[in-house]
Amino acid sequence: MPQDFGSGDAEEDCATCPPKTENVVVIGSEFEYELAGFQLKLMFMACGWATAAGQRVPPGWTAADRTTVAYVREGYNRWELLNLDWLRDNLDVRIVQIGSVGDFLGVLRDRGEGEDRHVIRNLALYCHGLPDYLSLNYDAWTNQMNVRLPLMLSLPTDLFSADGTIHSYACRTAMRGYGQGLANHFGVRVKAFKRRTNYGSVIRDRGRHAEIAEQMSEARQGREGQVVSLPPAHEAYPHPGLSAGSIPFFDDGGETEGINDYALWRLNGARALPVSGSSPEDQPAGMFTLRPADE
Repeated sequence: MPQDFGSGDAEEDCATCPPKTENVVVIGSEFEYELAGFQLKLMFMACGWATAAGQRVPPGWTAADRTTVAYVREGYNRWELLNLDWLRDNLDVRIVQIGSVGDFLGVLRDRGEGEDRHVIRNLALYCHGLPDYLSLNYDAWTNQMNVRLPLMLSLPTDLFSADGTIHSYACRTAMRGYGQGLANHFGVRVKAFKRRTNYGSVIRDRGRHAEIAEQMSEARQGREGQVVSLPPAHEAYPHPGLSAGSIPFFDDGGETEGINDYALWRLNGARALPVSGSSPEDQPAGMFTLRPADE
């Protein structure tokens, strides 16, 4: 007698189904380089946008059933955040705001239940970092969001898929025990740097800085306070205080170059993902893969 496969309860039918998967992209905020803010303010945003859109993904990145961008609101203005709206409206990317360390941990912890359960396949971290913690808003005036290892180890161990990977583009995640601790706790591979992370050519090629600055200086005439188009690959958003030489007796060249009070954005996000920097020199360069101790 034929079996009626449609007669059972939905949860019962899928009791042995593997959970769905999710790729999570974390976008921190940048306060450290305000005097070079024109070219660096949106470095985390550009990388996160490009990864969520599939334009620039870390080596070994694999597709998942859904993609979530978790971003720090502090430090960005409405012009800049419209890029996240585009991901939501055009690519169905989930957008979640991070206002505290607790919010960040919640993004990782809340995996859903039953048919809606999603385990993390890839976690990309675009933020500042030190050997002992991730800093989601390094050098912010208030509400420092520093994620130390014990907080991460307080999370359940079953948040990731069997092939899960953490891709950290925060500085020095692999330098001490932070990255290895994540690998051991979650049973995943962690790809990270032992040196500081170099975001200098993420939004524009360093070698083209003078050319883009000259273009910006001319294009902004008569458009102060408005979005400035810089074809073929960039535009600039009004952002008062960036590259403005606001420290007394110091001139960073921003006003002289005509790039002050704006943030540079590359259309389609980052032109390249960050690379290993030059310091500390006693640490090896390159991306390292940390494996669980029991692998």
